[in-house]
Amino acid sequence: TELGGGEVSRSTPVVQNGLMFLSTGAGIRALDAATGEQRWQFSAPVGRMNKGVALGSGLVFAGLGDARLVALDQQTGEQVWDHLVGLEGQVGQWIPAPATYAEGLVITGMANGDSFLRGRVAALDARTGERKWLFEVIPAPGELGADSWPTDSNVWRWGGGGVWMTPTVDVDLGMLYVGTGNAVPMWGGELRAGDNLFSVSVVALDLHTGEYKWHQQLVHHDIWEHDLGTPLIVYDATVEGEHRKAVAAMRTDGYLFMLDAGSGEPIFPIEEREVPQDDFLQTSATQ
Repeated sequence: TELGGGEVSRSTPVVQNGLMFLSTGAGIRALDAATGEQRWQFSAPVGRMNKGVALGSGLVFAGLGDARLVALDQQTGEQVWDHLVGLEGQVGQWIPAPATYAEGLVITGMANGDSFLRGRVAALDARTGERKWLFEVIPAPGELGADSWPTDSNVWRWGGGGVWMTPTVDVDLGMLYVGTGNAVPMWGGELRAGDNLFSVSVVALDLHTGEYKWHQQLVHHDIWEHDLGTPLIVYDATVEGEHRKAVAAMRTDGYLFMLDAGSGEPIFPIEEREVPQDDFLQTSATQ
């Protein structure tokens, strides 16, 4: 099928009930999976689409270039609802990856750290678009992790921690996992003393409530723009004869971290090693 009018984005087509859905950079196409005949087309009203779609509850979910999540009827392409995941009136915020559908929820991350905002994860009712919960990657004063940012500064407000990946779900555990991006200012470590949670971290949340469960930070006080951009993998492992549910995360430099999916504890040891220091950048003592 000749798509025309817009490049095909770097996404994997999704097939369900004989229809193939793919994003084209400027919109979404639904094709007959057997013949390639186009059934319907949705054109993005603002900016570019994300790199793929999610399916559930008879709907197609996709992120728009203005940080809205849109739901379309799978059979007709008619828009059912849209929801602003980001902040009203803010530029530079967008949904960069396909959402995840699970248990009647559609969950998406938002990457806007490069625009001096905070990354976030939101869960919406798949049928109505009503927001069920919201998790801000960078904590506000008084919240868990806030003491990892300067207490005499509001630098946390534009702290980064964008979520560039599709959330990963373990329905049996009732948990959701995301990897987060670098802190902001990207190389301005002198402005943000501390580990800067929850940037460059694997974060586990309760699927139904968004409640924080655990985290593992893979780079402390990041000054190298070491985003976690590769989707996390949940798998079953046998370690010393014991069955374990595990989650794997690949750091930007190629190190693979394997963690217990329920607790976040390392399945294989993680060594905290002393590293060279830069007083001006207020580097972390270990990595």
